[in-house]
Amino acid sequence: MSNNDLITSLAILKTNWDHKKSYLSNFIPFISQCIIDNRPEVLSTFDLKEQVEKRFGISIPHNTIKSILSDMKKLDLTTSKDGIYYPNYSTLTKVNFAQLKQDFLRKLTYFLKGFQRYCKESFGIDISEDEASELLVTLLKSRNIDLLNCHIFGAEFPAASIRDNKFNQILYSYIKNIYFNEPDRWEYFVILLKGQMLSTVLMYNDPNALTRKFKNTDIYLDCPLVLRYLGLEGETSEVPAKELFQLLLDLGAKIKCFKHTRDEVRSILHAAKLSLNDYRDKKLNLPVSMHFIKIGYTPDDIERLIYCLDEILETNGICLVENPQYYYKYALDEEKLIDAIDQSIVYFTENKISRQNDAASLYAIYRLREGNSQYFIEECKAILVTSSRNLCIISYDFFVREKLIKEETLPMAISEHALTNYLWLKNPIKFSDLPQNLLIADCYAAMEPGDDYWREYMEKVEKLRARNEISEAEYFLLKYNSDVKEEIFGRYIRDVPLYDGTPKELIERHNNGLIEKEKAEKEKAQKYTEIVRLIAVVSILIERRLSIERENKYKNKSEDKFNSQKQTIDKTVLRREHLALLFSKIGLFTLYIIIFALGLWISIYEYNGGSEHLRWITGIMAGIFLVVQFIPINNEKVWEKIKNWLYHSANRILIKFFYPQ
Repeated sequence: MSNNDLITSLAILKTNWDHKKSYLSNFIPFISQCIIDNRPEVLSTFDLKEQVEKRFGISIPHNTIKSILSDMKKLDLTTSKDGIYYPNYSTLTKVNFAQLKQDFLRKLTYFLKGFQRYCKESFGIDISEDEASELLVTLLKSRNIDLLNCHIFGAEFPAASIRDNKFNQILYSYIKNIYFNEPDRWEYFVILLKGQMLSTVLMYNDPNALTRKFKNTDIYLDCPLVLRYLGLEGETSEVPAKELFQLLLDLGAKIKCFKHTRDEVRSILHAAKLSLNDYRDKKLNLPVSMHFIKIGYTPDDIERLIYCLDEILETNGICLVENPQYYYKYALDEEKLIDAIDQSIVYFTENKISRQNDAASLYAIYRLREGNSQYFIEECKAILVTSSRNLCIISYDFFVREKLIKEETLPMAISEHALTNYLWLKNPIKFSDLPQNLLIADCYAAMEPGDDYWREYMEKVEKLRARNEISEAEYFLLKYNSDVKEEIFGRYIRDVPLYDGTPKELIERHNNGLIEKEKAEKEKAQKYTEIVRLIAVVSILIERRLSIERENKYKNKSEDKFNSQKQTIDKTVLRREHLALLFSKIGLFTLYIIIFALGLWISIYEYNGGSEHLRWITGIMAGIFLVVQFIPINNEKVWEKIKNWLYHSANRILIKFFYPQ
């Protein structure tokens, strides 16, 4: 690529770096659009890799896609649960990638049609759309900076180059014509300019990238990576590991493992063999055991695998080496290192083999480097590649804290994801043979930052052009610094998916509760240090004491308030009941007087005489009243009923009007 492309790429990367925008974030819109188009239930790197490559022609490693999914989670484009990533369609639908791409292609077609018509009317030349597109891409690559300066800063329209051929000069004259006479079409052309400049960031190929190979640097693998590379944990783990190894081999790295790592692999295979004979063994839940069951391996098959392990490692390009010789000069407190590992990493098994091997590997790398501080992976002599992010952090923090290495020194270990990202960024990004105009349209839709950024881009372009020297190394350094450096040094940890596979496998894993079972096994296997347990116990006791005090305090306040309210209510109820009882007695006495008076009056009236019919009526009434007069005295039930009725009636009247509850 031209020096023009290098300047453009550097300017855009520098501006994005100033705004805390990483290089990998440029690929988020590509992943997002594939998710929107296919609408999967769960996110599989296998599916996403295939879709991105098919749709956009970009080949992204599985581990890098995991890193991008982690970055998307921070933007609320994805969510995660139990190590599986899910799309967040409520946010993803706001990504306007497809609209921007269609708008770009529409404006490109409009511009090309105008150029074809210009060639026909002004020069009598018929030119196809493909030929016009090819001419446009070539011109944009050589004159993009000058033409965009003209638009943004109002600079003088640049003169045509005398080295251009006939068709390039015709195209340039057309661009000059629309600049002065057709402002709408010129605005369309500016969009094409921006798309081409943005595409250089992704499509720029550093010619010296592959010449900066590993120099006397050996890559050592930890046990999980050996298992994955040999395909002993299944295809979903094998494919990303082999992608990483191929990137290493392309750069001339030597892949090795220590003999104690080989011995750990053997112990895992032996445990898997035993688990096939006892389905109740918890080791059955290890990925190796599950893989052997899936492919129908017998204990005899695993025994042959154990016996031929050295030969299998050699066949797959992994060199088996002894631990380096011990030198007093490079001594360190191994027990202290093991304790640091034990406090930060939870292992599946209760034995100490895994943590001792991890400590031995880090110590071996330190001795292989002869205690020297190293700053570049390609020249660091030795480095351990691991699947454990916490081990990477320890490999830096412990050695710096113990003053065994300087700060900003390369750690003893690097994660498989960080190394994959580093190597992928180091290599030119591979695009398939899609038409250039489609690639430019995709890059514009994915990376268009808005008008505010473009002035900053062009200001940095002019500063870079004013410098006497610029290098491809600076371009790679910006790509590396924007993403991988913080991850390598353990300052930035991506929450990558723990589980991968096809969507069907991920859904089955979720539905069958395998994740919950595996989590349960991990929880059983966890062993905390004595100090952590002590802190936990003390914290619980303190919290319990405070909780009891709060409850007692609240209880006392509640009881006092209740007693006060109860006393008030009791006084009110007693007063009301006393009045109701008094009113019932008065009413009952009044009723008795009325009955007695009526009976007496009727008796006197009957005695004094009157009509015969009237004497009969008053006689009957006198008899009734006389009987009624004696009922309350002789019949206690009737008396009590009348008394209760009067009492309750008086009580209701008092509650309603004078003593509401």
